[in-house]
Amino acid sequence: MIQNTQIVDSKSSIDLFLTTLLSDIETVLPEDKFIAVDTEFIRENLDIPLLCLVQIATPNYCFVIDPLAVDISFLIKVFSDKNIIKVFHSAGQDIDVLYYSNIRNIENIYDTQLYEMLLSTKEYISYKSIVARYLKKNIDKNYVVSDWQRRPLSKEQLQYSIGDVVYLREVYKKQRQKLVDLGRIDWLKPEMEQLSGNNVSHYREKDFETAKKLSEWVGNRAKERNIDMQNIADERAIKRICRKGQPYIQKMLKYRGLINKDFRDFLLFAKDIIPDNHFDNSKQDLTTHALKLVLEMCSQKSNIAPAIIANSDDLENFIKTYESNPSSLRIMKDWRYDIFGKYAQSFLDEKLSITLKNRCVEFAER
Repeated sequence: MIQNTQIVDSKSSIDLFLTTLLSDIETVLPEDKFIAVDTEFIRENLDIPLLCLVQIATPNYCFVIDPLAVDISFLIKVFSDKNIIKVFHSAGQDIDVLYYSNIRNIENIYDTQLYEMLLSTKEYISYKSIVARYLKKNIDKNYVVSDWQRRPLSKEQLQYSIGDVVYLREVYKKQRQKLVDLGRIDWLKPEMEQLSGNNVSHYREKDFETAKKLSEWVGNRAKERNIDMQNIADERAIKRICRKGQPYIQKMLKYRGLINKDFRDFLLFAKDIIPDNHFDNSKQDLTTHALKLVLEMCSQKSNIAPAIIANSDDLENFIKTYESNPSSLRIMKDWRYDIFGKYAQSFLDEKLSITLKNRCVEFAER
């Protein structure tokens, strides 16, 4: 744990922060020229989230910045500096919250959650899980639903907020080395640039209000139960409900293996607020379902999560444009083409089939 912790809650501490951070970055080895970033905020029952803390870790310091005490516009200079890598875990929510605090130009982003999907078939790994995987540490996430608006912060709150970014630095260095060894370090540059593109919503425009209501419900339940929001429903579940609507909700409610009462209550809440016509009823045909199997097989073969290779929109667009100009699609470019696109193309060209051999599903050339 970094010993040099600075609380930034006054004009003098802002000046010290800027001087210390830049000098610390400048004097370290190239592989250490990055900052780890996290935020603590309150979202439930608010039109826009309330940013309560911004934590930043450099090689030798950890800064806990208090947006309730100071104007954080001084962070614009740091976050817009293209020469400094900003490491987040699950960057989307942090970027959204910072956006509402007028920090809208975050350059050179690295998201450990997304990059981990290039190293495992597991999708959207939690921070707790990624720390356990790389650092063999079991971190306490109880304070994730703490009252971050309270002042002064408790010793436990402060320790928790510092730990998040300090461990994130270690995770990033280990993960990055794995990606370099596999030649995959540049594979998600477009996705990182999209995160830097100041797009406050990672949902379709028509889904934004629904997603906000769903997130608020999860936040309230998590606070009541004093548990992590991801133990109830993660962002992926919210996105799926917004995109697939009532058919998906009904399907999940009928699932016999659904034993999590909180998640079931969440689905019932979603069922009440999403209209029947929310879902685009263009039915997925058997070809789409077959391509999903091809995708899953390619995912297992490459040890890369299917969600980072292609999503449902990618598959549907591929089928729609296949006979005209599919080369413009992202699954037909760069690493996605080598991992999946060429197999999808051969499958639709009827040059590739799926067979069962020794009880294993395999590709077979026709």
